[in-house]
Amino acid sequence: ADAMVAIKVVSDAKYIRRELEVLNVLPEHAHIVGMQAHFDKCIVFEMMSYDLYQLLRRTQFQGVSEALAFKFMRQIASALAFLHEHGIVHADLKPENIVLQNHTRSWVKIIDFGW
Repeated sequence: ADAMVAIKVVSDAKYIRRELEVLNVLPEHAHIVGMQAHFDKCIVFEMMSYDLYQLLRRTQFQGVSEALAFKFMRQIASALAFLHEHGIVHADLKPENIVLQNHTRSWVKIIDFGW
């Protein structure tokens, strides 16, 4: 199919090696971005929307509703528990590394496992 993808190009071999070590052993999870392929210094991911920092900027840093924040936190906690079960620690968890799957839905995924 002609699905849109995101391609991450990394010049640091150590960084890409760390990220691939995590992504290659990690089973699929609803709230962790899925790797589709990798080659040379590139990793192909499913296409996502903007990150939580960009969402905050769009609201002039007024934040989101308590209900939406709760929904995001449940999804993030689910992903972190899954990572913990697999012995993986996300060493750089921040709003920029939590992305909306689609700008019209409140579904988030964690990205960036290279630290």
